[in-house]
Amino acid sequence: MDHEHTSLKQMLTSLFHILSLLLMASTSLSTNQAEFYKGDSFSLLFEGQNAVFVCDPSEQTSDNLTYQWILNNTHIIATGQSFTVHNVRESDSGLYKCIVRGKIMDKEVVAEHSTFVSIRKSEFRLQTDRDT
Repeated sequence: MDHEHTSLKQMLTSLFHILSLLLMASTSLSTNQAEFYKGDSFSLLFEGQNAVFVCDPSEQTSDNLTYQWILNNTHIIATGQSFTVHNVRESDSGLYKCIVRGKIMDKEVVAEHSTFVSIRKSEFRLQTDRDT
């Protein structure tokens, strides 16, 4: 029985690590101006853009997963694989976190990924565009 318990624990640990890596490799933030791919920990956006957050750990396991979104330690109503913030403002800046939960062999597995998003005023964007 101890051998079975150890094997199950090792398998669950391995699956958790795989789920975590898949989540980190597949999380992206895209906007109408630029796309920030897979595991970015910092993204700069400008007021007025739309931000689409996508949390996709794995196509094979997506049926059994639940999603939770958090902004600056406050739960966001969104519970799907993605959500959109339309016409972002500076107040939308902060740490966005996606938490994915699922069950594997009656054991809960949890993975999370965070991205810090900084929103700047549009005037800054115009000035930056002219400088380049």
